[in-house]
Amino acid sequence: LGIGAAGDLPAAGRRGSGLRTLPLGQIEMGFAMAPTHPLAQAATPIALPTLRRHRQIVVGDSSRQAAARDAGLLGAPDVLTVPTMEAKLAAQVAGLGVGYLPYPLAHEEIERGALVIRSTQGARQGASHSPPVHAAWRADDRGRALDWWLEELKRPATRAALLR
Repeated sequence: LGIGAAGDLPAAGRRGSGLRTLPLGQIEMGFAMAPTHPLAQAATPIALPTLRRHRQIVVGDSSRQAAARDAGLLGAPDVLTVPTMEAKLAAQVAGLGVGYLPYPLAHEEIERGALVIRSTQGARQGASHSPPVHAAWRADDRGRALDWWLEELKRPATRAALLR
């Protein structure tokens, strides 16, 4: 069971993929960088060709069953792939690159001035966007733990807690 696949419905949710998905809601994300990063001083909205000249920090797709996804990639040739959203946050705070971060994860760093949010042009215009978030699991996986989680994920309170 994977919880938190952001973006359009993963290919896993399509018929014949061997995976099932459950939409959980949406999460607001902002285009973030350290205040010392060159793009922090760029005129906004920042155009896509300008964004592509800077290293993008991305979280690697850890799925072992589904086709790899590239949610959030801007087409930058210089990409730093990290294992977790927490590592992505730390890399962006350190000024190693730029990228979209969920506000619930980044809000403390934004409030203390360690990150700034900038508006962009292109596929995701503006300073933020709210992609859908899903849970995904193998269709042939069944068991009491998975059944419990699937029931729990249907509860509005559980979904709300996961998205904040």
